[in-house]
Amino acid sequence: RTSEGPRTLLHFLESLEAAVSGATEGGFGRTAPPLRFFADNRRVCAEWFGRIRGRLTRLAARLDEHPSAARHAWCRLGELHSSAAQLLPRSRGDAASAEGPAG
Repeated sequence: RTSEGPRTLLHFLESLEAAVSGATEGGFGRTAPPLRFFADNRRVCAEWFGRIRGRLTRLAARLDEHPSAARHAWCRLGELHSSAAQLLPRSRGDAASAEGPAG
């Protein structure tokens, strides 16, 4: 059984994510129509990568691509943290500290 196909898919998706990130962060400029598409649809792209993140983590681990597995797992933890933070009500003390010191 060969792992060339799954490994190529993993590397392709990682390269695509890096390119999308560059386009949305402005690293490649946003004037070219394909790059503008990714910049305009940043949230959709992030949600899509978020949906496949667990599968990418498992695939990378199965292929012994440990740095890649660790990166995807770390990204997934960040996504889960953001989701949890949005679901939890903020206390008054948190809101005040987020605004910074008064005056």
